[in-house]
Amino acid sequence: MLLTGTVGLLSDRLVKQHKYISYQQNVVQRLSGELRGERLLNKELQREIRLLEDSIALLEHQKADLARQLDRTRSQMRRLQQSLDLMQSKIAALEAEISELSRARDQYQARIEQMEIEKRQLLDSLAMLQRQRHETEQAEQAQAAQSEEKKEEAARLERIRQVVLRTAVQWDEVRLSKKAEGGALSQIRPGTDSWRFTKVRFSLGHPQPELLFGQTFVLQIVDADTGKPMPYLEVNPSFPDSPNNTTGIRFTFSNNPVELTFRNDMVKEGRNYELQLFLEDSGRQYRLVHGVRPLVRDGKVISH
Repeated sequence: MLLTGTVGLLSDRLVKQHKYISYQQNVVQRLSGELRGERLLNKELQREIRLLEDSIALLEHQKADLARQLDRTRSQMRRLQQSLDLMQSKIAALEAEISELSRARDQYQARIEQMEIEKRQLLDSLAMLQRQRHETEQAEQAQAAQSEEKKEEAARLERIRQVVLRTAVQWDEVRLSKKAEGGALSQIRPGTDSWRFTKVRFSLGHPQPELLFGQTFVLQIVDADTGKPMPYLEVNPSFPDSPNNTTGIRFTFSNNPVELTFRNDMVKEGRNYELQLFLEDSGRQYRLVHGVRPLVRDGKVISH
């Protein structure tokens, strides 16, 4: 609107200037005719004519400037109109897109709700898989622990087997006596207590000596006729849990030789006895294959 008013104002001024110029030209022509007709040289009129001519030249220059300004203004208006048309085109495109999105809104909303349902289902499945993985990991750990326990148990049993089957016993000294430092007996009489002390010295050997160190062994004196072990010291029925009621001497192997003294003050009724060496592990006793030695046979002491 501002540009349109400016153009109109310039056009009106241009028309007025043109009319004024035409008028002045007519005046000049009339005066020139009168001057020529009268052949009078009036200096005042000549000065006015020059002023008028200068004014005409100035007005012509202003007219040209106004014409150029009008051209620039019209060019600017065309550019502004082009920008306006472009903006209106973009607005129309946006309105069309908004309308399209509005029509698709319900469809998108339904899809969003469906996706939310699928998301919740996936989260439930994920939680279930995580629980299953945790349970599987626990089962795997339990199985690994059981496997390790089985390995350890298998190794323990194999160690027991190796010790029982392959341990060699070298009996260096076997001495029976009535007193701790008394003379050695060559025979015993059943029904007497002449035999009370048994001193034994022996050595243990194995292809893998490390299997023996730290192991617990039990040395027993067994009645070969009845299979009953002789109590260490004597049995007292009044004290059934007394350590004196043990059936052998326990020792932990650390080095050779092993020296033990077995005491029993009870009357000996048997005629045949033997030494038996056991490996003790987890509360059970395993007799060594090479750990049996005759001690008394038909009442005679086997010292070698």
